[in-house]
Amino acid sequence: MQTALCLGLCLLVGVFCDLFLPMSEGKVYDSVIRLHVLANSSSEEDQRIKYGVRDAILAADCFKGAKDINAAKEDVEKAAKRAVDAANAYLEKEGTDYRATYLWGVENYPTRVYEEIKLPSGDYLSLRIVLGEGEGENWWCVLFPPLCLGAAEADVKNGKVFDAKSKKYIFRFKILEWFS
Repeated sequence: MQTALCLGLCLLVGVFCDLFLPMSEGKVYDSVIRLHVLANSSSEEDQRIKYGVRDAILAADCFKGAKDINAAKEDVEKAAKRAVDAANAYLEKEGTDYRATYLWGVENYPTRVYEEIKLPSGDYLSLRIVLGEGEGENWWCVLFPPLCLGAAEADVKNGKVFDAKSKKYIFRFKILEWFS
């Protein structure tokens, strides 16, 4: 009797996970656009330049505050070239021997936790600004919903990405955390 009850409970949990969790995860993955700036290398100088590029991109106001994910996708596709132009203008001013390029598409990312933000691992639509070889540590934010536009005021020395006015956003799936 106990074995049958245990098997029935396992089957119920399995069906629940199969029916409901992928839809919930899909809502997060399909409603977030990420921005990454990948440094040429992890050297102190390239890291400093990465943050300068980040500030130049955000100051250029390339990304408008879209009201839905479809409008945000269109905005990012149009703004990607302007963002790279702003990055390259900064790189030229700094006298680097490399330039920026961009990649727009779906990328797989591990779970990331920064300050008050946690995004589960998975495939996200993202704009990646690659500086030179793109071999260094990266900086990221969420373009949509717009969580990174105030990040240019971040405290880089302490590794903070979001300012003190940031709201708390945590995307996670508790039942998946139990099983992992």
